[in-house]
Amino acid sequence: MVAMPQGMLTRNRDQNINGMSQKRQGDLSGSKVEGHALKILGQNINGGEDRSCSYNIVEKYNPRKDQWTFAPSLKRRRAGAGVTECDGKIFVAGGYDKSLHMDRASVECFDPETEEWTLVAEMEKPRSGLVLMAIDHYIYAFGGRCRHTDRYFDIVERYNTVTRQWNNIASMNTSRAWPGVTVFDGRIYVLGGFDGSCRLRTAEMYDPDTDQWTYISSMIIPRAGCSAAVV
Repeated sequence: MVAMPQGMLTRNRDQNINGMSQKRQGDLSGSKVEGHALKILGQNINGGEDRSCSYNIVEKYNPRKDQWTFAPSLKRRRAGAGVTECDGKIFVAGGYDKSLHMDRASVECFDPETEEWTLVAEMEKPRSGLVLMAIDHYIYAFGGRCRHTDRYFDIVERYNTVTRQWNNIASMNTSRAWPGVTVFDGRIYVLGGFDGSCRLRTAEMYDPDTDQWTYISSMIIPRAGCSAAVV
C-alpha cells in the first residue's frame, strides 16, 4: 500500500501529459471506467473552484492521444466532492458550492454509454472533503467536513447501487477530511486526513463483514489530501 500526494500518477517511469483545458484550484477528483477515458471532475480552489465560484466542469483525458476534451458538465457545482467508479459508472457525492455558500448532500451518476449525468439518492449528511470507495455494489462515503461550521466528521454512509439507498454504518475511530483511501483483500483502509486542528498520521481499517473499524500502524509523516494505492 502506497500513500502519495493527491493527483499523482505512477507508472514504470514518470511521464508528462498535456495539461487540462480549464485552470482550476481545489480538490480535483478523478476516476476511471473500464473501456473509457479517464475523467477529471472539476470543482473548487484546490482543484475545482476559483476565487469566486465552484465549478461543474468535467474534462476527459484520452491517454492514447494524450488529449483533453470537455465532457458533459455536472448538474451541480461542487468543490471537494468524493468520486468513485462502481458498476461501470462514475459517482460524485457531496462537495461545496461557493456561489450558494453550502455543502451538498446530492449525488450524481455518470453513464459513459449515454454520456449523461443523473441525480440519485442524496446522502444524509451534506459535506465536502469526503472520499468515496466502491466494493462490489456498494459505495462508501467517508468523513469530510461542514465548511460553514468547520465541523469535521467521522461518519460513514454506504450506498447500495441495487436498492439505490444510503444507510449509516459504523463511524470511523477518528474524524477526518481529505484522507487517502484504498481497498486491500476486501477491507478498506483510510489514511491520514485533517481533523480540524492538525494533519493526521493515523490509519484505520474497515471490515465490511463485521462492520468494525480497527486502528493500524500510523504513517511516519502526517498528511492530508493524500491518495493511496495497492501494488
